[in-house]
Amino acid sequence: NQMRPPSQGMWGGPPTAGGLWQTPGSAMQGPPRTVDNRPMSSHRKAGYNTQPTQFDPLKQGTSMMGPAPPLQQKSADSPEEQCLEMERKVNALIEESAQLSLQKDYPLALEKAKEASKKERMLCKHREQQGLGDQINIDLTYSVHFNLAVQYQKNQLYTEALNTYSLIVRNKQYAQSGRLRVNMGNIYYEQNKLSLAIKMYRLALDQIPNTGKDLKYKIARNIGNAYVKIGQYQDAIGSYETIMEGGNPDIQTGFNLLLCYYALGDRDKLKRHFTKLLNIRKYGATDDDDLDEVMDDTEKEAELAHYDDHLRNEIRDRRKQHMETLLTAARLIAPMIERDWLLGYEYIIEQLRHYELKDASSKLAAEMEMCKALNFLKHKKYNKAIESLKAFEKKDQTLKSKAATNLSYLYFLEGDIENGQKYADMSVAVDKFNAKALVNRANFHYVKTEYDKAK
Repeated sequence: NQMRPPSQGMWGGPPTAGGLWQTPGSAMQGPPRTVDNRPMSSHRKAGYNTQPTQFDPLKQGTSMMGPAPPLQQKSADSPEEQCLEMERKVNALIEESAQLSLQKDYPLALEKAKEASKKERMLCKHREQQGLGDQINIDLTYSVHFNLAVQYQKNQLYTEALNTYSLIVRNKQYAQSGRLRVNMGNIYYEQNKLSLAIKMYRLALDQIPNTGKDLKYKIARNIGNAYVKIGQYQDAIGSYETIMEGGNPDIQTGFNLLLCYYALGDRDKLKRHFTKLLNIRKYGATDDDDLDEVMDDTEKEAELAHYDDHLRNEIRDRRKQHMETLLTAARLIAPMIERDWLLGYEYIIEQLRHYELKDASSKLAAEMEMCKALNFLKHKKYNKAIESLKAFEKKDQTLKSKAATNLSYLYFLEGDIENGQKYADMSVAVDKFNAKALVNRANFHYVKTEYDKAK
């Protein structure tokens, strides 16, 4: 047999454009394209076409498609709507009762609180009858009972208030109800049942978490006040010292602690504690600026503009109370912290002068100088008293008026009419509404038989 050339043998002839060397899916020429030898870029085999179709994976057809039906409206007479309307009425009564209590109309506030309690019970009963017991509003029940207990307390119906508070405290559904034992302790305190008051305060203190330090300190102060009223000053000192050393001391607690030391006659602790008392920050004070000076300027501007700022007034009143408390503490302990009363006054005045370096507007040292001068009168050292009072002529106008009034009275007792009238006129010139100064001047006119002027 004759062998064929390689080009025409088992290789099937010479390579062609559609033969062995053709790359599938290329642009090379070849046999006519069919479905089986379509290009790889075709989309028809995958089930896609150029005609848009709706997405219907569940084969529901077009019969089920269309706009959603409108939502079914609840009837106004449905049980749920009736309950919601009753809730709104109960809330309105609670708010009305609270507003009346704020206006100090306590009897009417109590009536509204009772009405709210009655309607709330009707609401719970209605829900149970309608099979809606799982929708009972626990917060609403708590609000009703709490408001009722407060109004009982405001009307001094202490037995009813304690019973209502007990209902709340014993209910395990109210997680934070234990702190209401403070209110129960306050009622016992007002009833002078101090042992029960301390017990309630301690039970409340045990249920306050560590995050509520401010509330804990307030309860501890209540405990200290109760111990003071009983006369157990040492136990009261323990409660007050806990607050003072806890990092958030206040002027009232510090003053109460000073009173306990005073009652026990502890001179050393009185001196040390008075120094700590001076370091208590005033209400609203900051480290960045001197708010006292800012307050003075802004108050003058407010007076000129006839503008009343309630916040500024509150800060001013609290700072005034702070200064008065410090002055009361100084006047109380000055005569007893040393064996010689004069040394005690000098120690206190020195401490107050250091305090004025931080707060120049306090003027407490000058006030204590005035008290020292009056104590000279008490000990019948008139020359010392006159010398001390005359030193105020070059000081603040307010203090100058006080000193002049006292000097006028002293000269009147000594029969020195000329000097007495001089200082009486001086005090009236500083403050024409000073009643004591006006009485002194009238006395001098009377002694001179100037009855018309005296009148």
